[in-house]
Amino acid sequence: LGNRLVFIQVSPAMLRNPLIESLPKQKVVVGVRLAGVADEPLLQRCRELVELGIPLALEDFEFRPEYVPFLSLCSWVKLDTTRYDALALSQQVSAILGACKPRLIAQKVESDDAFDAYRAMAFEFFQGAYFSRIRPDAPQRLDNDRMRVIELLNLVMNHAELPELEDKVKRDPGLSYKLLNFINSP
Repeated sequence: LGNRLVFIQVSPAMLRNPLIESLPKQKVVVGVRLAGVADEPLLQRCRELVELGIPLALEDFEFRPEYVPFLSLCSWVKLDTTRYDALALSQQVSAILGACKPRLIAQKVESDDAFDAYRAMAFEFFQGAYFSRIRPDAPQRLDNDRMRVIELLNLVMNHAELPELEDKVKRDPGLSYKLLNFINSP
């Protein structure tokens, strides 16, 4: 895992499996959904795992007063942001942070505006399709390597003299290396 942190969502029944205790404690956060299963045996098992040093996350969480004991044990809380409007989401965040101070994860972030709003709302971490696609509103950037290749292609298309082409290639060691590799390849 290197220095990465991995979230593994398990069912409440899976929490009772002794293999959970063998997970690397600094690298893995065990996530559990409470919907309809928040009972005393589950709370006791969560306490045992926390005492063993295993960090817990509440997955797809919706605040309810009976969940406060679980909130006090968990280091992370994931909220599905598409389930709430702005007011309801801010009420959820306020209720959670009023009960304890977990790290909040906004799930299903879809746009720049949503990302900015969730960040202002005390979310520290984010998940969603927004982070897996290129932002169309971001200015396109051409790095120096591409600019040099474009200049070189323009020279070739304009039938430039060989010394002029040689001069351009000599100025860029990376381009020279790639060109030599290309020439020597079958």
